[in-house]
Amino acid sequence: MNFCEFIKTFFGRRKMKMALERTTFPLGEHYVDKINARFIEGDEITLCLIDNDFSGENIFCSLVDDEHLEECLKHHTWEIRPGDYSDRIDVSHNIFLNFRNQPEPGVIPLVYMISAMDERKPQFIINNDFRTIYSLFEKYINHQTTYYVQTTKACKEIKVLWVEDNVVKANINYIKEFLGITGMNLLLYYDTMIWTDKTYDEWGVKPQMNVPADCEDVAFLFSHLSATGLDDTKKSGAWFQGKCVIRHEKVKELGAWNVNAEGYETFVVGQDESGNNVEKTCDENQLPNLFTRKGDEYWTLTPVYFHCEVLDKYLANADRYYVGDAYLDAPSWGLKMDNDRTDGLVVVFLKDLGDLPFEEQQYWKSFNIAPPATADLSNTAIMRSFWGVPTNPSSAPALVFKQKYAELRKVWNAKFGWDLIKPLSPDDENEFNNLHQMTDDNNLKDFTYQILTLTRSIIDSLNEKELLERIDTSNSDYQQYMAEHDNKMDGSILRLEWYLRTRGSYNAAMLTYLRKLQSYRSKNAAHRRGTADKELNKLKRFFGLDKTSQKDALNGIFSQLTECMEYFVSLCK
Repeated sequence: MNFCEFIKTFFGRRKMKMALERTTFPLGEHYVDKINARFIEGDEITLCLIDNDFSGENIFCSLVDDEHLEECLKHHTWEIRPGDYSDRIDVSHNIFLNFRNQPEPGVIPLVYMISAMDERKPQFIINNDFRTIYSLFEKYINHQTTYYVQTTKACKEIKVLWVEDNVVKANINYIKEFLGITGMNLLLYYDTMIWTDKTYDEWGVKPQMNVPADCEDVAFLFSHLSATGLDDTKKSGAWFQGKCVIRHEKVKELGAWNVNAEGYETFVVGQDESGNNVEKTCDENQLPNLFTRKGDEYWTLTPVYFHCEVLDKYLANADRYYVGDAYLDAPSWGLKMDNDRTDGLVVVFLKDLGDLPFEEQQYWKSFNIAPPATADLSNTAIMRSFWGVPTNPSSAPALVFKQKYAELRKVWNAKFGWDLIKPLSPDDENEFNNLHQMTDDNNLKDFTYQILTLTRSIIDSLNEKELLERIDTSNSDYQQYMAEHDNKMDGSILRLEWYLRTRGSYNAAMLTYLRKLQSYRSKNAAHRRGTADKELNKLKRFFGLDKTSQKDALNGIFSQLTECMEYFVSLCK
């Protein structure tokens, strides 16, 4: 029995104090405060601190189960030290005998340290259970600093644990919850020397040796250090060797583990007899479903209405979000919606709003309105959601155009074995996917951006090489044209025209429309705003911009281009 165990046995029946007395350990008062606080400062806890200087501060930790905890607290020595995990392999005369999963019975490392045999700094490896429970990703900051972060559905990073040089710290809330989840206790080891530049006589302190801790959940020996005589800064000092414990507690609510369970907003779903808005939670577990609904009460599939401006945030960040047919796609979440509409609204089922991060729920609520008297789900949404019938969009011009554009590219290649419209580059495809119905009546930047995208996706992407090769050069009209133009045929629309002419599929109105669109793109991009240009003004009148809003004009352009796509599709039948 060592000295510390003897003291505990001798005074075992005396009630232990809950905290260490500072005055009992002169010159070590501030470190007593650290031990009492379990090395917690604010919401941070120090799990490991390695000081290569023999006379510095060293901290380490391990997990221990309830069965072996009391045995560990009977002595001040460490059950495990940094870097000694190779000792778990038992050998005899260089012959492998056994591998032990735990360095000591009931003891599991929370932080592993691997030391290199060369000049490289030690590496710290975090307990795999801790990392996987909280889905922690390693984020390299620099050669001295690494963060272990948790990501939320809203794509925010939470720094849970971090390594800075030879120090490992963590968020104490995660550590305590982890202890509760696993039913393990956290032993915090320390071996720290604190030196001063004054003598014991100057401090008025009588040196002591091997003073044990007289406190619950703490086991250490405290001694005063002998002056080295070689360093004037080390004339006296205190030495703490031992451990303390943070015991696990029952977990009542999982907060850090279930980081995305942030709560549920309420949304306006209707109005009562007095005209007051009625709000319901989007928590599916608190809503009636198809089997529990009574009468016409609000339920999981109650439509919730929003101003279409709610999508502006996502449309403006096309590299991060994708607003498609009936779906909003974000890096870590998605939302089903009814956007095949022309009434300026977006509709979402009540339960689906609960799949959004809470921050996004709050954003959507700011655009929430009571259901208009004549509002209903689109026919597309009804067929898909309630009848299970695959249905193409039929109302929103932008969605209808994109669907027909995709159909054309597929059926043309299947029929003729080549692409009428070449595949878009990744950047162009992102811009094409972002084509949408404008949420404002007039927004010149949005309108111009979408015109540029349309001309790039159709006119600039026509397969000029294939069109030229497939023109019937025996056609007399073609031969006459080439003779009059020095055998030159430049421009994608011109090549498309003669491909169609020589195949007997000429459509003058369609080709005129494409040329007008191309001219508007060129003229609008080449002139400063407000400058007079007769040709540009003619083009504006052609597209109705002199009489209607940019939103309605763009919808008209989508509709006309859809007819173009349908015409090309008809050639494949």
